Amino acid sequence: MRAGRRPPRRSGPLVLDDDAVTAAARLVGRTGATGFECGYLHDGKPVQEAGWYAVALYRGARITVEDQPGPVEACDALSRRLLDGAQCRLCGGTVTLTDARAGCRWRRAGPAWVAGCDPRAKDLS
Repeated sequence: MRAGRRPPRRSGPLVLDDDAVTAAARLVGRTGATGFECGYLHDGKPVQEAGWYAVALYRGARITVEDQPGPVEACDALSRRLLDGAQCRLCGGTVTLTDARAGCRWRRAGPAWVAGCDPRAKDLS
């Protein structure tokens, strides 16, 4: 999260899935990004209304997701945006995030995203 900002006022407890945030940060790093940021836009609002975002920074480019209800949702949405339709680095197939489409099915397994073609992924089913 951005340095120097206090957490937004909470209307309830903030439940943070550390694995989702870690998985997003690792995935962003694997894509060759030069930076990763997760933060919020609106001070003094309840967590769900703070306008959470996540950004992958590249030389001269940014991939962003915005207006998410929390940091976990922002990080997960960024991961999904980076993965869906990408080319799998292991098998060369098109990455899919659903069983309804043909391609290399990726899933989040705890703190990492795993390719369906990876032999270790068979243990996750």
